Amino acid sequence: MIRKCPNCGKKNALPLDGDPNKMGKPICAHCKSPLFTEPTGQSNKIDSYFADCENLVRKTWTRIISFDWEELKSILKIYWKRILLIAVASFLLLYLLNNDRMQNSRDPLDGITVNAQKESFCRRLVKRYSKYSQNVNSHWYGKGVLRPNPNNWHIARISKPGLFGGDLTYYFSQITSDGFSHGATCRFSEDIRYEFLIHSYGRPDALMCYWGAGDNADEC
Repeated sequence: MIRKCPNCGKKNALPLDGDPNKMGKPICAHCKSPLFTEPTGQSNKIDSYFADCENLVRKTWTRIISFDWEELKSILKIYWKRILLIAVASFLLLYLLNNDRMQNSRDPLDGITVNAQKESFCRRLVKRYSKYSQNVNSHWYGKGVLRPNPNNWHIARISKPGLFGGDLTYYFSQITSDGFSHGATCRFSEDIRYEFLIHSYGRPDALMCYWGAGDNADEC
């Protein structure tokens, strides 16, 4: 058997008979360098990687079992209120930021966020359907009511949604010269995009128009 030296390039004759374990490592007859080198490269890198992982796990476990849990308990007893407050505040901040991002990505009339577009939209609806307040309240004390002036309505109050949801509602009001208090409601919610109602004295409010989920709509 002929083996070329990986160092000097000279050819060396190797015996074919005998026990290889008793012959020792073969070397070059010219430069005395080993004719067979130890395996290197990727296998050594893999072994080194697993060795590093093993050391990391061992060090981490040592720190865990040597940690002073009593000290941690004493710290929590002193600062648990502050830790809880920070956790709750962080949760609320993330919730509000995410909710605001979602609201800003939609049409201004969608959702339950207060904005100028919703208020302007509701004011237009009040003017458009103002005259119907006289009709739905014609039963008032048997004599009816005067027709409200479409330009004299004002926002009585705004009911805003709570932290975890609810409806956004604009309440409009107008008192005519006969002493009757006309009312209208413009409501936005997650389930119903919007709905507009005229208050009816002593009776359920009269729905003028709405936009519900999907195709269920009577657009204003």
